[in-house]
Amino acid sequence: MNASNPNKMETQMDDSSARFSLLELDNGPVSSTPVFVAKPDVVNGISTEGKLRAEEDERAAVAAGWSLAPPVYAIGSQVNSTGVANFRASRQEHDDKPSVSEACEQLINLVEKEDRKDIVCKVPSLKMLNDGTVMRGGAALQVSERAITGVGVMVTPGGASYLRACPPALRATNFNHWAQDGWREDARATSALVEAWQDAGQPGPKPSPVMVEKELTLRTRFNHTSGKREAWSFVGPRYEAHDINNIAEQIMRHEAIPGDAKCDIVYDGYKARIDVLFHTDIQPERAVAGEIFKAGIMVKTADDGSGSIQISAQVFRNLCLNLIIIDHAKDMVTRRRHFGQGIEADITAGIATAMGKVKHFADKWSEATLENVLERYGVSDVESVLRGLVHNKVVHVSGVKPEEMYERLLRAYQAEPGYGRDAIVNAVTRCAHSEIWSRWTDVEDLERKGGELLFAKAWNVAISDEDREALSY
Repeated sequence: MNASNPNKMETQMDDSSARFSLLELDNGPVSSTPVFVAKPDVVNGISTEGKLRAEEDERAAVAAGWSLAPPVYAIGSQVNSTGVANFRASRQEHDDKPSVSEACEQLINLVEKEDRKDIVCKVPSLKMLNDGTVMRGGAALQVSERAITGVGVMVTPGGASYLRACPPALRATNFNHWAQDGWREDARATSALVEAWQDAGQPGPKPSPVMVEKELTLRTRFNHTSGKREAWSFVGPRYEAHDINNIAEQIMRHEAIPGDAKCDIVYDGYKARIDVLFHTDIQPERAVAGEIFKAGIMVKTADDGSGSIQISAQVFRNLCLNLIIIDHAKDMVTRRRHFGQGIEADITAGIATAMGKVKHFADKWSEATLENVLERYGVSDVESVLRGLVHNKVVHVSGVKPEEMYERLLRAYQAEPGYGRDAIVNAVTRCAHSEIWSRWTDVEDLERKGGELLFAKAWNVAISDEDREALSY
C-alpha cells in the first residue's frame, strides 16, 4: 500500500479468480432462492442496469472513504462468457466457505488445546542446555525455531540470524553467557539514591548504579507433535497477551458482523489472518466491469510478539470482462500493539470502524435482504408486493398517479427481477434514476425510500379485497 495514500488500490492478478475459468461449473444459479432469468438491457456492450448498479456502488464506496481505480473497460460493460463462469465460481467458492461462527470456533478450540501459559522470569535464572532446551528452575522447555527471534532481541545482542546458524551447543554457550550478564540499571532507584546522597551533603563516594535482573516473558504451550511443553516465544515483561483466539471470540460475537458472513482463517501457530467476507448475490450473467463484487474486513496478528494487531477493511472490484484483473483495496483502520490496557476495547472499536467502511455492501448482500417476499407477505406474485407498496403510499411521488407509479416501479423491477427483498429495494432505487421525474428532489426521495425499505422490519403491502377490485393497475 502506498504510505502516502492508505486507500490506494493495489492492482493485481487475483490467482483464485484466474483459476475460476478452469473449474467444472454447473449451469444452475448459485443462490438457492428462486430468481427470474431475464435478458439484461445492453446497448453497445453496456448493461443499463449494471452501469447503474456499479455507479451506485462506486458512489457508496467513495462516500465511505475508498479511492477506487477505474475499470479497464467502460463501467457497466457486460462480462464475457469467461467472466460469467468466473463470477459463478467466485460465488460458489464464497458459499463453500465456513460461517464466521464455524471458522472462529474451530480456531478457538485449536488454540485452547495448546494450553498456553505465560511466565515472567529473571533472565539470569535461565540456562540453555546443549540440546537446545531451556531450563527454568527444574523444568526443561523446548525452544521453537521461531522463538530464536525473541532470544536475539531479549537475551543475546546482534539479532537472531547468528543464533539460527549456530549448532545447539554453540547456541547454548552464547545464550548462557549473555543470560548471566542479564542485568540492567534501575534508573529510578539510582536517581533516588543519588538524590539522598546529595541531600546528605555527599558523604563518601557517589553511590553506584542500582542494578536489577532483566525480566522477560516466556510464552509456553504444549506441542502436540513432540508431546512436550515448549517455549514458543520470548517477549518483554510488559507484553499484554490478547491472542488470536480472543480476537476470534470478539469477531464471532461482534454485533456489526451479520450472521451470514463467511470466513477465511490462516493460522501457522504464531501468526494469523482472519478474513470476514461478503459476496454479491447478482446473477453472473448480469455482472459488469467496475462491479464491486466482494468486500469485508481483515484482521492480522502475531501472537509471538513479532507484530501488532492490524484491522483493515477491504473491497474487491472487477476491472475487466472476465473477472481476472481485480483491484483489491485495503484500508488499515486500527493498529494496536500488545502493550497497555484497553486492547479488547480498541479491537472491538476497530472492527466496528472497518465494518462501517463496507456496510453498504454487507447490508446489500446479507441474507437478511434475501428473504422471499412472496412467502413473507403471503402473496402469489411480486407484482402484488409492488402494488401494495404503491397503494399504501410506501413508494410514491407527489403528482404521479398510482397506476403510473406502479408501471414505473415494475419497469425498474424487470431490469433485475427476483423473489428477494433486495430485488424490490433495488427496483425502488433504480426507478429513481431510470425514470424521468418532474423535480430533482424526487430522485433523492426515492433513493431514501429504498434505504428505509432495506432496514424496515416489515412492509405495508396489504390491500383489502374491496380496494383490490377497484384498482386499475
